[in-house]
This record gives sequence, structure tokens and C-alpha cells, in this order.
Amino acid sequence: MSNKNINQIKSEQLGMSHSTAQYRLRKSIMFMLIEKLDINKCHRCGKSMTKDNYSIEHIENWLHSDNPSDLFFDLDNISFSHHKCNVSASRRPLVEPVTMIDRKGEKHEQSKLKENDVLRIRELLIEGRSLRSIAKEYGVHHSLIGKIKSNKIWKHI
Repeated sequence: MSNKNINQIKSEQLGMSHSTAQYRLRKSIMFMLIEKLDINKCHRCGKSMTKDNYSIEHIENWLHSDNPSDLFFDLDNISFSHHKCNVSASRRPLVEPVTMIDRKGEKHEQSKLKENDVLRIRELLIEGRSLRSIAKEYGVHHSLIGKIKSNKIWKHI
């Protein structure tokens, strides 16, 4: 027997990591059961799903609820949807709707930067710092810094 550990051997024989193979197997088994139970219609749009585009979702958002743990594990709160439908639903605000104007800059729920950060980033760009070095300093992707530089985002400040 070679010096390879068992996980390396499994990965070679499966053509992928063992954990990836396990995930794909579980997903296939789950979808087979979804089809057998005839519940393979998207909870959001009502169209048929495939093994490659379905996801498990919570009907009622458990995050920030009165009892998040119970709601998360409540099987009556579980449904299936297209991954695309699930993601689009999860990006909706959890509280009352806000206008796009209210969601600019640091008021946006996914904002990683504050207005002071953006002002400093602009100064660093003027000083000639690279997009990647600034991005690393602020923990964001360099394309975000490029969008700030080209004034595609954060143009309100």
C-alpha cells in the first residue's frame, strides 16, 4: 500500500473530494424522494424542479424570529424551491419594504463598507495604491474597489 491516506484514495477513485461526493449523493437521494412524493414543484413559482436546480428553504423566515431554533428545525416550515427562486426571496428585506434610495451605501443590508471607508479608499486610489491591496485591507473583492474608482457605486458621497 502506498503512503496515501484513505481520503486521498477515495478522492482519486471518485474524481472529486469525498465530502463533495457525499453531498452530491445526498442531494440525489433527496431529489429522488421529492419526486416519489410528487412534491417537485417550486414553492415560489410552482414550476417543476430538477435535481440540479432545487433547494431546501424555510417557508417562514426563522432568522430574527421569536424562536429561531424551533422554526429552523420545524419540518412543517420546510419546502422546496428552485435555487434561483430561493435566493431571490432571501434577498428581500426582512422588515417593511424600503425604497432604493434608503438602501444606498452603508444603509444597504449587504454593505461591507462605511462612508468613511469609501472616502479613504478614494484617497488611496488617488495616491496610486492598487485595487487588490486596498481590497485586501478592507476585506472586499478588488472588483468592488474598481466600481468605487469608476464611480459605479457609492456615487452619492
